[in-house]
Amino acid sequence: MAGVRNIVLAGLMMLGGATGAVALSEGRAQSVPVQGASGRGGQGTPITSLLGRVLMPRPSNAAVDSAREALARQPNDPDVLFAAGQAYDGVWQFGESIALYTRAIALAPKDARALSLRGQRYLSTRQFERAITDLEQARRLAPQSFHSLYHLGLAYYYVGRYVVAASTLGSCAETPQRVHGAPGTAVTLDRRDCDDLHDGLRYALASWRSAALSRAGRHAEAKAVLEKLPAPQGDVPEGRWYVDAVDIARGRKPDTLWNSVRVNGGGVLTIGYALANLSIVRGDSIKGCRILRELVSREEWPGFGYIAAEVDLARGRCNGVK
Repeated sequence: MAGVRNIVLAGLMMLGGATGAVALSEGRAQSVPVQGASGRGGQGTPITSLLGRVLMPRPSNAAVDSAREALARQPNDPDVLFAAGQAYDGVWQFGESIALYTRAIALAPKDARALSLRGQRYLSTRQFERAITDLEQARRLAPQSFHSLYHLGLAYYYVGRYVVAASTLGSCAETPQRVHGAPGTAVTLDRRDCDDLHDGLRYALASWRSAALSRAGRHAEAKAVLEKLPAPQGDVPEGRWYVDAVDIARGRKPDTLWNSVRVNGGGVLTIGYALANLSIVRGDSIKGCRILRELVSREEWPGFGYIAAEVDLARGRCNGVK
């Protein structure tokens, strides 16, 4: 199960994910819980997006079947619960994974991972205030956890608390890095500390932090966050598309890369949302809103860029813009 969990973690870091239908009211997320229930070979329970779209999970797969078998043998082992939850995350059956993380919290209330993982899945289900509650508690238990701080920053971004979002992301991004040969290459994302980040994670923090600062009207600070990033050293394990998104914002790559990404499929949400936000902030609302609408027409509804586009549109950021 450890191998499955590591693969799922690496694949989900830049995605996102749903057990609640959520409506926005005056910029605050109000949650309406939806119970997830899937049997063997099932598909879980759909949720409703902020824009009223029905969002469908994927069918169960071999990883889910293996997770169920492991749970039957060790139902009270927190690590087995984590692994099983992430198997369900891999097929977007977030009602099931949230239930498993809740069990893990009851068994290991001092383990920040359980709170952090459930908080991330509350983001995926558009239950933003619940996510903030979990992720703040995870930060108190593990103040230097990248996983907790990154997702907490996103949660604050989604509810429109942009200054707090930028500060939260910055508290991780500004942590001095360890000096060693291969930073944390064997460390899974749920165990990675802010002093052990590779380039992809630093660029991910910077991209969202800059977006938050620009939304708060702190444009000079937003630009400085991106400009001071060093060039990546070698291959980027996760977050390659964040490097491209930052380079587009810095003017080092043309924003026509978006056209190539749409054709190829990789990084659409990452580059798409970054470019949409940048376009609107710089005064081109027509272009930015067109991209936001394209993003929410896609099927990758757990993606963080998708959720951000959905939030912006639900709050009326593009009202009156054709």
